Amino acid sequence: MNQQTQGATGSNQRDKKMLLSGVLILTISNLLVKICGFIYKVPMNQMLGDEMINISAAHSIYNILYMISTAGIPVAVSVLVSECRAKGDVLRLKRVFRVSLISLIAVGAVGCLVMVGSAGVLSRVNSGGESFRCILAIAPSLFFIAICSVYRGYFQGFQQMAPTAISEIIESFGKMALGLIFIYLALYRFGQSQLSAAAWAVFAETFGIVLGTLFLISIRRYYHQKKKLTMFGDAIANESVTDASPVLPRLASIAIPISLSAVMLNIAALVDSQMMWPLLTRYLGDSALAKEIASDYTTGAVTLYNLPTVLIYPISCSIVPFLSAALKSGDEHSVRRVTNSALRLTALIALPCALGMSALSGPILDMLFGGGDAKMATNAGPLLSILSISVFLVSMLSVTNALLQGNHREKKPMISMAAGLVVKIVSDILLTTFFGAVGAPISTVLSTQPWSASISSSYCGIRWQDRILSRFSSVLSWQHSWRRAVQSSHTDFLQNICLV
Repeated sequence: MNQQTQGATGSNQRDKKMLLSGVLILTISNLLVKICGFIYKVPMNQMLGDEMINISAAHSIYNILYMISTAGIPVAVSVLVSECRAKGDVLRLKRVFRVSLISLIAVGAVGCLVMVGSAGVLSRVNSGGESFRCILAIAPSLFFIAICSVYRGYFQGFQQMAPTAISEIIESFGKMALGLIFIYLALYRFGQSQLSAAAWAVFAETFGIVLGTLFLISIRRYYHQKKKLTMFGDAIANESVTDASPVLPRLASIAIPISLSAVMLNIAALVDSQMMWPLLTRYLGDSALAKEIASDYTTGAVTLYNLPTVLIYPISCSIVPFLSAALKSGDEHSVRRVTNSALRLTALIALPCALGMSALSGPILDMLFGGGDAKMATNAGPLLSILSISVFLVSMLSVTNALLQGNHREKKPMISMAAGLVVKIVSDILLTTFFGAVGAPISTVLSTQPWSASISSSYCGIRWQDRILSRFSSVLSWQHSWRRAVQSSHTDFLQNICLV
């Protein structure tokens, strides 16, 4: 009995150490990536000025196509790999990687061709044709990021977060170094316009992704040569017994719901980047001023709004393969413990970030962008102060989605997010039309309410029928699966929020 207790304790300590080390590695890498991004964006904003909005437009389109094609792949591959490790199924593990890689090479190639072929139409819709070259420059990234996503999911399934972290750092530093060089040469050596320099800056991002992909391919070969990738826990590698079920349908069943959920989040961002400028032009009657405010909002406020994800993403990324393997092994205690820890840590990080950013939005923007854009704090400060309110809810959304994915309930968040997206689009149009620029951040805050209602009702035990948002049937399904995923952990979670 004592031996069993000691074994369980040792396993729990080992699992906890693996989880925390993965979170720490990804947190450090994300901090470096964000710092690098800020270092890059400040001089880029000074050199390119309002043409930054064309880069944002290209990114918005790219993000949608990326989310549709490959966003769910790292999670799906990590889930399948962790399940194979839990059972010691070496043959299926190899098949999962091979099928995933071949499928994503095809998907990435198709996505790249679609983006190139539709660049003209998309650029005319979102920027009057000005973002055409930016869209073409970023299109090849879809092919390489698809390959990259398979390798990252593979390593994450082995609880090896270092390769993912290093590849992200290589991408970011490569983008920054090449981007600054390309912009400088385009503007000051060859005398090209700011619009042309913006396209070269986007093309530098493609080079960064290529470098990160090459690193992952090389490091996987090195890890296998050194035999650094092992089975999960006490599982023994078994090459004679394997699960013969098809890999691709299982991969798609996990990846597609996750990708659709991610698409909805990015459509919300696309709404701001594509609609804010024309709606503000109609409200202000001045296209140049509207472009300036929209550019400052997307470059400054939205960038800072996304900053807390540097601390939340590692939690989401690390818990999915762990929960999947724990469920496959029947370890319910580990599932509950990891769920509670993830929620607690997310609340402790996200709430202070939201409050601090909202209170200090103007000084932060002035410190970061004031040297090259004196109006940044004036234009974007009040907007960021409003936008920061939803930082906490969006951070919780990220982790709760990861918990559901780890518990094999990938489909549950989709309809809830669709409800939030409808709120975002409708409220953005109405509020920006009648109240100006403040409509964009307010609509973002309003669009998080279906998710926040779900969280509150799940933890507080309030029946969904009694809530105003009961019309969103998605909240019901999401709430039900959520309660099952985090059973017996809600009291601790509310206590931690109160402590914050």
